[in-house]
Amino acid sequence: MIATWHLVATDRVRLSEELCSLDAQQHALDRKVRAAADRQQFSSDPGQKAQAAQDEAAYMAEMDRLMTRIRAVEAQLLLKAKEG
Repeated sequence: MIATWHLVATDRVRLSEELCSLDAQQHALDRKVRAAADRQQFSSDPGQKAQAAQDEAAYMAEMDRLMTRIRAVEAQLLLKAKEG
């Protein structure tokens, strides 16, 4: 007989660690988005403003992918919690 409780517990730890890593990535990406928005607002150089707008769009696309992964990990953790 295999101790499945151990596998579930190990999986929870792995998912929790991944969630912590994703959270740190989200905070770092949020800082980049804010910096790009600031560059757009406060730069006097039209070229820098345009580049900042492109950067912000790329960061927001990356944020969307990251948030999707965060929600998936959270859902997996909820399912594991229901399993016991």
